[in-house]
Amino acid sequence: MDAEGSSDTVVAGVESGGHLYAAANHWPRSWYNRAIENPDVKITRAGERADYRAVPVVGDERIRIARDYSLPWVIRLLSGFPTRSFLRMDPR
Repeated sequence: MDAEGSSDTVVAGVESGGHLYAAANHWPRSWYNRAIENPDVKITRAGERADYRAVPVVGDERIRIARDYSLPWVIRLLSGFPTRSFLRMDPR
Protein backbone atom coordinates (compact mmCIF):
# COMPACT_ATOMS: atom_id res chain seq x y z
CA MET A 1 0.00 0.00 0.00
CA ASP A 2 1.36 3.43 -0.87
CA ALA A 3 1.05 6.73 0.98
CA GLU A 4 -2.25 7.51 -0.77
CA GLY A 5 -3.81 4.32 0.58
CA SER A 6 -3.86 2.44 -2.72
CA SER A 7 -2.60 -1.07 -3.21
CA ASP A 8 -1.76 -3.36 -6.10
CA THR A 9 -3.98 -6.39 -6.58
CA VAL A 10 -3.72 -8.99 -9.31
CA VAL A 11 -7.10 -9.94 -10.76
CA ALA A 12 -8.06 -11.83 -13.88
CA GLY A 13 -9.89 -9.93 -16.55
CA VAL A 14 -11.76 -10.76 -19.67
CA GLU A 15 -12.50 -8.74 -22.78
CA SER A 16 -16.01 -8.92 -24.15
CA GLY A 17 -17.81 -6.66 -26.58
CA GLY A 18 -14.80 -4.34 -26.77
CA HIS A 19 -14.73 -3.77 -22.99
CA LEU A 20 -12.50 -5.02 -20.19
CA TYR A 21 -14.22 -6.72 -17.23
CA ALA A 22 -13.09 -8.13 -13.89
CA ALA A 23 -15.09 -10.50 -11.70
CA ALA A 24 -15.21 -10.64 -7.93
CA ASN A 25 -15.74 -14.22 -6.93
CA HIS A 26 -16.12 -15.96 -3.59
CA TRP A 27 -12.67 -15.36 -2.17
CA PRO A 28 -10.75 -12.10 -2.32
CA ARG A 29 -13.39 -9.41 -2.69
CA SER A 30 -11.69 -6.56 -0.84
CA TRP A 31 -10.29 -5.17 -4.13
CA TYR A 32 -13.86 -5.07 -5.51
CA ASN A 33 -15.16 -3.18 -2.48
CA ARG A 34 -12.26 -0.70 -2.73
CA ALA A 35 -13.02 -0.16 -6.44
CA ILE A 36 -16.70 0.49 -5.65
CA GLU A 37 -15.71 3.06 -3.00
CA ASN A 38 -13.00 4.63 -5.20
CA PRO A 39 -13.82 3.80 -8.84
CA ASP A 40 -10.87 5.66 -10.38
CA VAL A 41 -8.34 2.84 -10.73
CA LYS A 42 -5.06 2.22 -12.50
CA ILE A 43 -4.62 -0.98 -14.49
CA THR A 44 -1.39 -2.42 -15.81
CA ARG A 45 -1.77 -4.62 -18.89
CA ALA A 46 1.02 -5.79 -21.14
CA GLY A 47 3.43 -3.63 -19.14
CA GLU A 48 1.47 -0.40 -19.69
CA ARG A 49 -0.34 1.42 -16.89
CA ALA A 50 -3.50 3.42 -17.63
CA ASP A 51 -6.38 5.11 -15.79
CA TYR A 52 -9.81 3.48 -15.75
CA ARG A 53 -13.17 3.99 -14.09
CA ALA A 54 -14.59 0.82 -12.47
CA VAL A 55 -18.32 0.60 -13.26
CA PRO A 56 -20.58 -2.01 -11.61
CA VAL A 57 -22.24 -4.24 -14.20
CA VAL A 58 -26.01 -4.77 -13.93
CA GLY A 59 -29.02 -5.83 -15.99
CA ASP A 60 -28.63 -7.29 -19.47
CA GLU A 61 -24.93 -6.46 -19.55
CA ARG A 62 -24.42 -8.51 -16.36
CA ILE A 63 -26.29 -11.47 -17.85
CA ARG A 64 -24.17 -11.31 -21.00
CA ILE A 65 -20.82 -11.03 -19.23
CA ALA A 66 -21.72 -13.79 -16.76
CA ARG A 67 -22.38 -16.03 -19.75
CA ASP A 68 -19.22 -14.91 -21.60
CA TYR A 69 -17.09 -15.19 -18.46
CA SER A 70 -18.49 -18.41 -17.03
CA LEU A 71 -16.59 -20.60 -14.61
CA PRO A 72 -16.31 -24.35 -15.12
CA TRP A 73 -18.86 -26.30 -13.10
CA VAL A 74 -16.21 -28.01 -10.95
CA ILE A 75 -14.71 -24.63 -9.96
CA ARG A 76 -18.16 -23.36 -9.01
CA LEU A 77 -18.74 -26.51 -6.94
CA LEU A 78 -15.38 -26.30 -5.16
CA SER A 79 -15.92 -22.61 -4.36
CA GLY A 80 -19.46 -23.07 -3.03
CA PHE A 81 -21.31 -21.64 -6.06
CA PRO A 82 -20.33 -18.06 -5.24
CA THR A 83 -22.27 -15.02 -6.32
CA ARG A 84 -20.18 -13.18 -8.88
CA SER A 85 -20.06 -9.43 -9.23
CA PHE A 86 -18.53 -7.74 -12.25
CA LEU A 87 -16.89 -4.42 -12.94
CA ARG A 88 -16.47 -2.93 -16.40
CA MET A 89 -13.23 -0.99 -16.68
CA ASP A 90 -13.86 2.13 -18.76
CA PRO A 91 -10.75 3.98 -19.98
CA ARG A 92 -10.47 7.55 -18.65
